[in-house]
Amino acid sequence: GQLDVLINNAGVLLEREGYKVRSIVEPTISINVQAQIAVTEAFLPLIRDSGQIINVSSGAGTRTFGSLDVRDQVALRGADASELPQILIKLANGICERIGEEICKETGTPIYGLSKAGLNCYTQLLAREHPRLRVNACSPGFCQTEIGGTDVVYTRQPKSAALGASVIVKLALGELGAKQSGFFFKEMSKPGTPLDQAVSGEESWGA
Repeated sequence: GQLDVLINNAGVLLEREGYKVRSIVEPTISINVQAQIAVTEAFLPLIRDSGQIINVSSGAGTRTFGSLDVRDQVALRGADASELPQILIKLANGICERIGEEICKETGTPIYGLSKAGLNCYTQLLAREHPRLRVNACSPGFCQTEIGGTDVVYTRQPKSAALGASVIVKLALGELGAKQSGFFFKEMSKPGTPLDQAVSGEESWGA
């Protein structure tokens, strides 16, 4: 049989206070980027013409990409699937040198953000290489899910997972991005918005 839609939703956010920054680089890039590439390449032959690939990304990826040096942006956008993970690891090592050895409250999620920037670049690469498909990335927004860990303390109100996932559903059903490929979409609703009032829209790759 053939696939209509491949949704890559696997991901980890490993920045935890007290963790060693370098210890999370490899597993973050491996799961958030390399695993997505491996799964996509395995299923590509099964996706029918005009089928879809939807990569679940994050606004952290667009913000991180926008903060990179122009030369690093060019390198990421010009990389093929085999080169991308190594470029990301090199950039991640540079982040480690800048922010210090240990993650603290002020660290934020720079490695996670970089991995999602990489996933966004892979999305654009796929769209260029496979014009027979629709390939897009999306961000559910800030949601209450297990990715934050069991002891997460929310500094602002998160959305429900169902509300965040509405952008994925709209893409899969063609209600959003029906004739677009190589784009980034975001769930834009405020927490507590009813699902039938949820709003999603297109955003820039480099916020």
